[in-house]
Amino acid sequence: MNILIVNQPTGNRGDEAAHRALVRALSKRYPDAAIRIVFMGVSSSGFGGLQVKAPNVVYENIPIRHLQTLAKWAFLFHFRWLLTHIRPGYRLLRRRIRNADLVISAPSGICLGPFRSWYMLLVDWMVLQEKKPFAYYSPSFGPAPEGQKGDRLFWRECANVLGRFDFLSIRDAKTMAFADKMGLSYVPSIDSAFLDSPAEPIPAEVAGKLGNRYVVFVPNSLTWHVAYRNASQEVIDGFYFQVMDLLSKRFPNARIVLLPQLYGRGNGGDHAYFLRLRERHSQPERILVLPDTLSSDVQQAIVANAQLVVGARYHSIVFAINNAVPFISLSYEHKMTGLLEVLGLGAASVDIQTLGLSGNDGQKALAQFEAALANPVPVGKARTKARDIATACFESFAEKIKSLM
Repeated sequence: MNILIVNQPTGNRGDEAAHRALVRALSKRYPDAAIRIVFMGVSSSGFGGLQVKAPNVVYENIPIRHLQTLAKWAFLFHFRWLLTHIRPGYRLLRRRIRNADLVISAPSGICLGPFRSWYMLLVDWMVLQEKKPFAYYSPSFGPAPEGQKGDRLFWRECANVLGRFDFLSIRDAKTMAFADKMGLSYVPSIDSAFLDSPAEPIPAEVAGKLGNRYVVFVPNSLTWHVAYRNASQEVIDGFYFQVMDLLSKRFPNARIVLLPQLYGRGNGGDHAYFLRLRERHSQPERILVLPDTLSSDVQQAIVANAQLVVGARYHSIVFAINNAVPFISLSYEHKMTGLLEVLGLGAASVDIQTLGLSGNDGQKALAQFEAALANPVPVGKARTKARDIATACFESFAEKIKSLM
């Protein structure tokens, strides 16, 4: 059996963890299958670290440029067929699709939604055109984007694609609600990272810097996000400084460890942003910014030894739950609140979805954070539930594969 994985996000340790867990599970379940993961025009730094080393797993990066722009034009001006049959990179991808027995669209965030990934939509369209068995494994998606030219067409095409998957699982309650409104058939699921329990040791030089007592904090600059384009970076940063001050008071003998999730970015990603936060904080000596070169497996080991995790990125919360570590979610997007809703952990969520917007200075969120800090939510039962859901979804997928083959 030839399995092809497309649309894999890169440059993010959280997406890396979800990818590794799913590919490891597939490789173990189907040792005789050839599993190929295809990227289109990404930098080597963007996907090199996420690779799973297994004898039946191969990675391929097809050189191609202007993915999003050309894909959008192809939909708007009706030359999808021409583009994907003439441009060499797309022709090679089409050959890979034709050679596959099963195609999987990798777990992802709201690419089919406000992030408007025309490229992902084009790849999905190619797979459907080739009439290959097609799965979308445990993503978030929606709601319908608004405010840009072509949004109605984009969402109409999204709805068409989402309704034609042979297997669709969904990882959060909010996306499930969107799917219910759209009349989609799906398997209720959770993030695929819960399929895996990595046991990578923390490098000695990192362990020495961490010490025995620390809390993990993963901020998020937010203004890159479509919903925060008009937000005040100064207000957002100020909120994080107050969060760190409260952590210092609650854990006076612990370091505050900033753990970058994004890597391989032209602007320095999370690492550069975290260094700027440390430099501006009143007690920079309390703060340790770790390098962005640590794999998702190592990051989970670091999280496992933390006293608390505070995360404004989705997978930092996934890592905390997967390692049964108390956490507070600074929930900036529905995938975070939806995950916690599935697991009954809503009390650990602080709503920052309007932070820095329309006069929101973060004081209400800060009060919520202080209350959550005083009463951490137990995580052990939720971890068991998350792993059970992830396993059940994978078994449903395996049954579907059997029926499609």
